[in-house]
Amino acid sequence: MHWVRANNGKTWMGFLLLGLCLGIVCWPDAERRLASPKLSTQHARKAARSLYFHRMLQDPATGQIPANVRQRELAHARALEAEYSAKGATFALFNWQERGPADVGGRTRALAIDVSDPQVVIAGGVSGGIWKSTDGGESWQPRSSPSQGLGVTILAQDTRAGQTHVWYYGTGEFIGNTASDLSGESPYYGQGIYRSLDRGDTWHLLPQTAAGDAHANDHPFDYVSRLVVHPQTGTLFIAANKHGIYRATSRGETFEPDWPEPVLGSEDTHLWSDLTVTADGRLLAILSTSGVRRGDTTATPGLFLSEDDGVTWANITPETFDDHSRTVLACAPSNRDICYLFVLTTWSIFGQKDGIKALYRLDLQDTTLTNISGFLPDFSNDFAALNTQYGFNMAMAVKPDDENMVLLGGTNLYRTRDGFATPLRDEEEHWIGGYFREHHPDQHVVVFDPHNPDKVWTGNDGGVYSTEDITAPGRISWTSHNKGYHVTQFYSASLPQVAGDTRIAGGTQDNGALYFRLDTPAEPSLDLTTGDGSYIYFGKDRLYAAAQLGYVARLGYDEAGEPDFSHSSLIHPAEALYQLFINPFAVDPHDEETMYYPSGMTLWRTNMLSTLPGGAWTEGVSEGWEKLVNYGDEYGRSDWRITALAISQQPAHTLYFGASSAFYFYDVPPRLFKLTNANTASEREVVEVSIPDMPNSAYVHDIAVNPVDADELIVVHANYNIMGLFHSRDGGQTYTAIEGNLTGTEDRLGPSIRAAAMLPFEGRTYYLVGTSTGLYVTTALAGAETTWFPVSGAPFGRAVISDIAVRPTDHQIAIATHGRGLFTGQPVSWQEVATQPMLLSNYPNPFQGQTQLFFFLPQESEVRLSLYDLTGRRIMQVANQRTWAAGQHLLPLDLSHLASGQYLCRMEIVPVSGNQAATQITHVLTQVR
Repeated sequence: MHWVRANNGKTWMGFLLLGLCLGIVCWPDAERRLASPKLSTQHARKAARSLYFHRMLQDPATGQIPANVRQRELAHARALEAEYSAKGATFALFNWQERGPADVGGRTRALAIDVSDPQVVIAGGVSGGIWKSTDGGESWQPRSSPSQGLGVTILAQDTRAGQTHVWYYGTGEFIGNTASDLSGESPYYGQGIYRSLDRGDTWHLLPQTAAGDAHANDHPFDYVSRLVVHPQTGTLFIAANKHGIYRATSRGETFEPDWPEPVLGSEDTHLWSDLTVTADGRLLAILSTSGVRRGDTTATPGLFLSEDDGVTWANITPETFDDHSRTVLACAPSNRDICYLFVLTTWSIFGQKDGIKALYRLDLQDTTLTNISGFLPDFSNDFAALNTQYGFNMAMAVKPDDENMVLLGGTNLYRTRDGFATPLRDEEEHWIGGYFREHHPDQHVVVFDPHNPDKVWTGNDGGVYSTEDITAPGRISWTSHNKGYHVTQFYSASLPQVAGDTRIAGGTQDNGALYFRLDTPAEPSLDLTTGDGSYIYFGKDRLYAAAQLGYVARLGYDEAGEPDFSHSSLIHPAEALYQLFINPFAVDPHDEETMYYPSGMTLWRTNMLSTLPGGAWTEGVSEGWEKLVNYGDEYGRSDWRITALAISQQPAHTLYFGASSAFYFYDVPPRLFKLTNANTASEREVVEVSIPDMPNSAYVHDIAVNPVDADELIVVHANYNIMGLFHSRDGGQTYTAIEGNLTGTEDRLGPSIRAAAMLPFEGRTYYLVGTSTGLYVTTALAGAETTWFPVSGAPFGRAVISDIAVRPTDHQIAIATHGRGLFTGQPVSWQEVATQPMLLSNYPNPFQGQTQLFFFLPQESEVRLSLYDLTGRRIMQVANQRTWAAGQHLLPLDLSHLASGQYLCRMEIVPVSGNQAATQITHVLTQVR
């Protein structure tokens, strides 16, 4: 284990673990070894993450994540929202606030600077959508609708004079998505290609690029890895994984030669493709040998050149260039004939290595390909090593005015000044970004600023960074541009349980466990763990934070209540094995000396949490832990693995824990257990309270216990295509399925349910469920007839909700999204709003064609609703003397016939009974075209 300064420089503590390579011989053995925190390398972490998400999301009947899952579940979400909007249905009202954090971004594969304005920067998160900055990256605003494709992978601008307002983005992350299946492919297929005609302010799906069969990965634009707009003709070229190169004219509306045939490649053949354009407008493309079926003589992998705007292509592949998986191309803007190829020649998650990397220099004058692989980065320092993580992070760019200055990205970023004529071995000169460089690892896009050839922008797993002078000698100084760029991928959320406490934290993918305060949003966040953060618990005197594969750190607080790293310790049980990638733990809120920690089918307990021995150089502790439950062999090995824990608040000390299949192909159903007085009880007092007739391989992802009633619980199974939500009022003796309208139909797929929470409020219980299509709420459970209302108007939209934390003392709710950061909210008090009507908001705002009004009536009233322009002229009467019941309502508005601009919405409310006077409320709507 290495204890190092975190990449963001805010803490000195980290969990960058042993530099061992992991060989995967078979899945059961891989699962055992990946689960051991003693073997956590970059490769192992990524493989363990993939296994974790696959087991959680798979359809138990098939062992696979359903095809085209994202489009199908979003179709169901849109249908639910439309249904209840049309009915003017009442719903629970919340005040939501976007929390960020303000200074940490997330995985960014798409990044570009407007060629007509150096202050305009557009970036895309792989699960956070499109963001635009108009002040050089100092601040950001989201520019994607929640209903659009949020999995942005690539951006391109039409750079021709008079056409720079035209932009495109592609969707669908092919490798590394955190819902990956075992082959490394993301089931969250892209939703096509989007176009903007107003410099990235609004985006529309190009119709021909929309998904085909909603039940299959059969569409060329399920995964888009590169977009190129020809600098002379404006023709759009698309590199699509598993298909090849497509050509579209008329701003992407017409495909040639015959839709859906590619101009280069063929359907379901080449796993990887890439293309770029030379300084004089020639197109260079590559199709991988990986993906070509054995014996397929029709496939033509290799290098291709087009000199007629992509109409015809010449095969320029040398005979010596044969085996290649992912390749990244980059041409020198200052030399029409020089290009570079960064190649992963072999790729397999079953291998012990990252893959064999190669580097070539291509001279297009005579199509000479020179192998310069011997000059790739070569460092003895493991953290400095060139690592593509099986092709997950590969990037390259050539300086606009110097064909010999090339930037190369893997986990780190490297620089050569001589076109790789000499090896890259000087850590200060050549290793310029990534680990320990005030930069973030995992490079996905490198861009030279078109207005300044010395300025470089990068997109990586930490967001967006830039340097003003890439030519500076020695170490490069980097600036983070993540203020307000909220694309962080959270696994969990945690709140202290004291009313009014402004502290908040959550575990994230690749950005650690992030801590910050709600009342000082501009202050930097603290990374409590680095790596992949997991669960966090705010105790009265101590803070507990976990990292991937089960590492748990104990920290104190300083006088201001901030995390204190000076006496931190790793305190998880050293002998534990078979932990999950995101491994839960639970601290008893009424006995904070007691922690429960699962590993395999062993449940560990300590009753001396604050005094467990430990230190900054240990890998957990052996003293102070006991095996409270051990349902496996002596190591906790079993067909099951404990996957969820929950501890009660009132009455205290009741522990529930759930167990799921240890491996994705094991044929066993999930199990649930209950232990009363768990802080003192023994194993023999454990009672099994499993849900009858659950399908084999169903995955227990969350257990929610009512904070004022330990006998009321909700059990969440995250898999697709199962009944995943169950409710018990008697401590697990009986269960009722409550998925209700969240269940899909033949044409629409129900979401993956990730989290649940119960919040007592003003005599009612608010039941909240977080899903892969957003947040849903109800105050009335009715078994199979339960109606879950979409939380419309929330700023997180249909983002994946990973976790929900509630604080009953002041009714605070924290929402962890996987791609849009953290949010907090509180239910609006009926007592506060009961005396006056309220026109609350419209969503979305700004809007494009359609929006929805949200309003509250304290009593039954007639409502007159009119729309005015800013001169005061009435242009539309939306509703006239319609009677609405008391309560909270939403009203859909179709304003697609109106031009861009601001409008005044005036609502006049006249109570049906009583002597109350009419009330007028005005709200501003903003239409953006």
